Amino acid sequence: EGVDYDVIDPPLLYIDDITGIGATGFVDVEGQLQQIRVKDRGADYTEVPTITITGGNGGGAYALPNMMTSEYSVSFSAQNVNLIGIGTTVSTIGFSTYHKLRPEEPIIYETGGEDGIVGLVTNARYYVGVEDTYTIKLYPTQGDSILGINTITLYDYGVGNHEIRTIHERMTLNSVNVI
Repeated sequence: EGVDYDVIDPPLLYIDDITGIGATGFVDVEGQLQQIRVKDRGADYTEVPTITITGGNGGGAYALPNMMTSEYSVSFSAQNVNLIGIGTTVSTIGFSTYHKLRPEEPIIYETGGEDGIVGLVTNARYYVGVEDTYTIKLYPTQGDSILGINTITLYDYGVGNHEIRTIHERMTLNSVNVI
């Protein structure tokens, strides 16, 4: 017996007997829902999400999301030849994780004081063209990004880790209240 066990990480069960083989068991934890931990805040909610609690042989628990707005940015290696596409026919920026940027979204390109990618201006505004969940192109105007024309040409790699920062704040999940 004990208290303050976590359903996600229940206590370990140790069985010690003379023969030492064939004994198995499961830990059954009972209690009440006290908190929901947020592991991923999300990136760009357009409305407050609904949280539904099911299972656990109980009922009556409700969860209310607490939302917040915050800046969103994603970093990338400006010198990684496998991620940055150079030249008039490519000119792409790749990320090692899902970038979560929206098509036509206005962004700011930041170098963190390192040498920038040749073709981009540090702290300048660009518009996103989404190639896929890991790759984007940049455009000088929102209209160009909608039409997919006048892609900013990247001529050479930069140095270090650079960042794409959204201009508009995004709504994210801050915490969850259990009622």
